[in-house]
Parts: sequence; C-alpha cells; structure tokens
Amino acid sequence: MTTRLSIVVPVLNAEATLEKCLASIYASEGAEGRFEVIVVDDGSTDRSVEIAQRFPCRIVSFGENRGISAARNAGARAAKFDVIYFVDADIVQKPDTIGKFLRAFDEDPGLVVAQAVWAKESLNPSFGGDFWALKTYHLVKIRQLGRVEVRRDARSFNSGCLCVKKDMFWKFGGFDEKYTKPGGEEHLLAFQMAYSYPLYQYKDIEVFHHFARAWPKVKIQLKRARRLGGIFGQQRTFGSVGSTTKDEASRCAIAANVVLFAVLGIAFHQALWVALGLFGLFVLSGAGFYVFLFKEKNAGFALAGVLYDFVLYVVTGAGIALGLAGFVADRILNRGDRR
Repeated sequence: MTTRLSIVVPVLNAEATLEKCLASIYASEGAEGRFEVIVVDDGSTDRSVEIAQRFPCRIVSFGENRGISAARNAGARAAKFDVIYFVDADIVQKPDTIGKFLRAFDEDPGLVVAQAVWAKESLNPSFGGDFWALKTYHLVKIRQLGRVEVRRDARSFNSGCLCVKKDMFWKFGGFDEKYTKPGGEEHLLAFQMAYSYPLYQYKDIEVFHHFARAWPKVKIQLKRARRLGGIFGQQRTFGSVGSTTKDEASRCAIAANVVLFAVLGIAFHQALWVALGLFGLFVLSGAGFYVFLFKEKNAGFALAGVLYDFVLYVVTGAGIALGLAGFVADRILNRGDRR
C-alpha cells in the first residue's frame, strides 16, 4: 500500500510561526510526491495568507473566525487523500517526521490513528517554552512510553501532529465545532474513537512545538482545563494524556489541598504544617520530573520548575472543577426545562 497524506494546517494570525511550519513540511525527506498541503485560514487579520501563498499549497479561507474545529473539518473536507495529517501552525517537522508517518501506514493497512510526540527542544527559548517542552517530553516519552516504541492504548489525541484515516475521522463526525478554541475538541473525539480503534503513538516520530511563555500558558491552561472538565463530566472518565490522567488528577487534588490548608493557616497556625507536609508530598510525587529538569538544565531551573508546576496544578484543578460544575449545572437546568 502506498500512503499519501493530506496535510491540514489551520491558521489564525500565525504569521510568527507559519513560514517555519510550512517550510519544514516541504523540506521533508522520503516523502516527495506523497502529500498535499491545505492551509485553512480561520479569519486571520495578519500576514498569514500572504505567507501561505509563497508555498505550493491550497488555501481554504473562511473570511471570518469560525474556530479551530471548523477549520480542521474544512481542511478534512478538502482533502484528496485517504489519510489526513493535522498540523498546527506553530509546529515544525523534523526532516524524517512525515516519512515515518508514511511508512507506518504503508506497513500497517489497518492503522487508523498515529500520533507524533513533542521533541524536548522548544522553538520558543524561554523558561516557559523550555519547561513545557521538557514536561511533555518527560510525560509522554519517559513516563508513558518508557521502553515501548509504539503505544497502542492512548486515550487522547495530540491534534497538533495527528494522522487519521479520513473515512474513520468522518465516521465519528470529525471535530465538534462547538469547540472554537484549542483544547477539548481532540479529547472528545479521541474518547469516542478509542472505544472502537487503538490510538497509536510513536516514540520515534517527533515534532518541534512553539510553546507559549510561562504566564500566558497559565491562562491557556485554565481555559483548556475548564473545557476538559466538561468533557470528563460528559464521558464520566479520564483520558491518559497530561492533566487528564488519574495520577495527574491526584496531583491537582494535592495542590488544591496545599492552598486550602495554607489559607486555613491564617486562622489556625497548625494548618500550615499540614500545608507544608502536603507540599512535600506534591514535590515527592513529581520527583522524577524535577530530577529530569535538573539534569537537562540546572538546579535553579529545576527549583523554579517545582514552583511553576505547583501553580499549574492548582490552576488545572480549578479549571477542571469549574468545567465539571458547569456540566452539572447545565444538566440540572436542562432537566428543569424538560419538566
């Protein structure tokens, strides 16, 4: 079987990263003549379309902002080939990334979903960019994959570097277009597909990601966690990527209790000791990652990473709780309307 890819790149005001993204695709090795590129402009007001026009890609333009899910679905509808490769505009391929995806589908005609992993080098050299690159690398390549070259039981998508059979994608309705911002649409579709097909993740297929800086990423994380909380309520289960795992949820709970007992410590000083003990438990539960930060960077970076990681878990837990609360409130209101 000779696989060909329709590479779909949704774009919204991505002039800072789009050129490198597209250049890396067309510089791929071992993929000549085996892919097309579809750039979907989701109402950009910057130079994104002008940049895309420099490359031999097709451009689908909305003329208005309809959201990430609608943009990905529009690209999928325009796809000529049987396998769609969704690539975000802030992703850069390694020279062998696309070739490895092609070989995976060539060698396994039954393959439905294949995902890459983030490289540990960030395209945004800053504390936040480096931290997130190392965090996702450690989570996926070291904790989840370990010595396994191919993971066959993933429960979520990394939709910034995701290959999926087009017919199976549409069998499940594509991405839910009510999700207009990234972070939620891919998890919902993955939950649905994972009941019927194994979701593969390949340890040796990597891409580079332009991660946001530290504090803008906190705001992004809160919004994504809130959307995930709603999905957890809908699916009544947890996935297996990032803060959606049960282990990660337990760290969110520990971090939340640290804050709770620290606040209680204002009135009851004994509670501060409980907060301190819980914080120690939080650090211990993430010790493998913090040692990894120390080895990759230095002691100062690792210490800052502990504190930043704690903030992220507090924010993530708060977001998930808000999302779950919103889901429950919607259910109650809907029941009231039906009565």
